[in-house]
Amino acid sequence: MKKITAREFAGRINDQVNAHRDNRFAFFLGSGCSASSGIPTAGDLVNKWLKRLRAINAVTDEKWGEWLDINWPGVQEQPANHYGAIFNTLCS
Repeated sequence: MKKITAREFAGRINDQVNAHRDNRFAFFLGSGCSASSGIPTAGDLVNKWLKRLRAINAVTDEKWGEWLDINWPGVQEQPANHYGAIFNTLCS
């Protein structure tokens, strides 16, 4: 891994934003970030994103469980396992 300064990091981000104005950017933080410091867990984010997908797809209370089982089998038991797929669905 190459270490860079904060200034170089900011410059690289600025360069990418200017070069790709129509793209979205996300930062995935690793070591040192945890639920105890207020960072949502993968499962927390999945549950939040599912609520957004529910609204987008106009899923009623009565159909919610069925919709989850059809579209995201197992998500209720292990939401974090669906992080990538749900993120991709919501953000692409």
